Amino acid sequence: MSIDLYAVLGIVPTASEDVIKAVYRALAKKHHPDAGGDANRFREITEAYAVLSDPAKRRHYDHSHDAFYTPETDIGDFDEDLQREWDEAIKHSPEIDLLYWELKRYSNSLALNFRLNLLKQKSYWNAVTIFNALEKLYFETYFGTSEKIHKFVKFLLMEGRRDAAKELNRAVKKHGDALNDDAIIQAICHEHNLLYFKMNQNTHQEEKF
Repeated sequence: MSIDLYAVLGIVPTASEDVIKAVYRALAKKHHPDAGGDANRFREITEAYAVLSDPAKRRHYDHSHDAFYTPETDIGDFDEDLQREWDEAIKHSPEIDLLYWELKRYSNSLALNFRLNLLKQKSYWNAVTIFNALEKLYFETYFGTSEKIHKFVKFLLMEGRRDAAKELNRAVKKHGDALNDDAIIQAICHEHNLLYFKMNQNTHQEEKF
């Protein structure tokens, strides 16, 4: 199977079952032929959901496919009841909405995962821990374990340079631990005309890559 099923639904490979279900419902409603949607797009969505919603089929799919970064598509509006529940939660814990929007700058489905996780567990006091865990898992899934690479990816996503992030993902997947962090950052900065800085350990001053 050559199609990226996660990309079909516009979600990340670390998406929870609740996220997969919520995204599928939104997309199915948006693209259903009876609502004027495209029949081929609806079929793709349904077929992807059939695999990713089944734990055994999803494990088999995950074992046979590497997680390549793909900029997410519009996944539409979500359940109104969910939105009302979230609006009520942020009345008492407004900081969780700031964390939600922080994750949304990286990934729509990552932010949704955070929202659903909090609403399900009612653990708003633990929001920062959940945020950090989801963020870390997201970056490690696509970009390895290097903190220097993670910092650069955050810069790319904040700047809206998902094309460069996709190129970086491919390099990480190709070279693994043998990747030279500084070399690939410099190469991507030059190719995409990006202004990004690093700290010179000798002079303790920032300099351009």
